[in-house]
Amino acid sequence: MTSCGARGGREMVTALEAGIAERGLDWRVEKAHCMGRCNFGPTMRLLPNGAHIMAVQESDPTGVLD
Repeated sequence: MTSCGARGGREMVTALEAGIAERGLDWRVEKAHCMGRCNFGPTMRLLPNGAHIMAVQESDPTGVLD
């Protein structure tokens, strides 16, 4: 099974952090080694109590921020 990191997870995090900074949002990104959803990855989750958002790509985080 291919890990989220190998499927674009690192690039997704970089894009999310850039989008947060550009918008001046008081949000933080907490990176997790594994969320147990590798077969659907990359995966992200909005906290608290947000659903897992799976198969996220580098261009997708901006939709979460808007």
